[in-house]
Amino acid sequence: MPRHTVLITGAAGVVGTALLARLRQHHDIIVLTHRTPVDAPSLAGDITRPRLGLDADTYRTLARRVDTVVHSAAATGFRSDARHTTSVNVTGTEQVARFAVHAGARLIHISSAFTACSTVVRENIAAYAGAAGLPVAHYIDTKVAAEKLLADSDADVVILKPSMVVGDSRTGHLPTVQGLCGGFLYTLAGLVPFVPLAGATVFDVVPSDHVAQAVHIMTDPAAPSGTYWLTSGTASSTCARVTELIDRVRPEHGITGLPQAQCVEPAEALRRIGRLAGRPGTATTCYRLTQMLLHATAVNRAPAFPDPTVPGMPTPTPARTEAALRATLHHLARTAGPRLPAARSRHSPLAGIGT
Repeated sequence: MPRHTVLITGAAGVVGTALLARLRQHHDIIVLTHRTPVDAPSLAGDITRPRLGLDADTYRTLARRVDTVVHSAAATGFRSDARHTTSVNVTGTEQVARFAVHAGARLIHISSAFTACSTVVRENIAAYAGAAGLPVAHYIDTKVAAEKLLADSDADVVILKPSMVVGDSRTGHLPTVQGLCGGFLYTLAGLVPFVPLAGATVFDVVPSDHVAQAVHIMTDPAAPSGTYWLTSGTASSTCARVTELIDRVRPEHGITGLPQAQCVEPAEALRRIGRLAGRPGTATTCYRLTQMLLHATAVNRAPAFPDPTVPGMPTPTPARTEAALRATLHHLARTAGPRLPAARSRHSPLAGIGT
């Protein structure tokens, strides 16, 4: 594969960090940064603005240099600010696609396998999450909208659809803890009494370095454009198995004296949270549980994802999936203190839940 110039957005995120580490070994990298600096040649910009927030001369110069654009930037935190999520995930993708057309560059867009879950997410929200779950549905809607606008664009587009991204398959490293990985951390540390998901819930995960490998494959101009799944598919794990792994990992890091991790079906979890909320000193625990419950709307009763379709990738097996999960859990256990997501206990722990 020839060495060429790649523009990366979102290089400071979980996926973007792995992308930067992989791609800089094979290509000349330019990173479009916004708030978080990275250790790579970069330009400060804003994907939601015309010309990516760059002045006209810089934009034209960049377009002449770039051969491939890897668009990893996204609002992924299930924010309640719908305008922000739409601006980043839809408007931002539109602006990046326009740049790719101007540059005559291939666009590799990191989407999400959870675009296939829109219906079940709304059913879960109606069943137990209420208004507090709407940002989850809106996030998925924006990823669907981004895929549609790319299908209508003139760019040479590759869409990659990863499932739940966990840490590096070997080291488990995660630059930030987000989504259900935050729930893994809470459970490891004994900061929540249960996981608000049925034991049979499918956990389809993909290690961050596998996402980076897939992107690298697709930077080859000979690789066909199209939409590709990045999943564990039939090799996926379950919530029950993850809690078993948590129980095994804990003592290896001196985390002892805790009850066995358990899975609780979401409706029953909501009832338990309600009872717990009436006790003194439980606001932080309730907050953590409700955040886990909101993220659970994306995986509870979700349809199984297809097996991965990126050519040249290793075939997932249950053993490889479990090894990746175990590596992530070990990383979380090693860094549990400094990496613990802050609990905003000043907010009502049940605000909007079940209403």
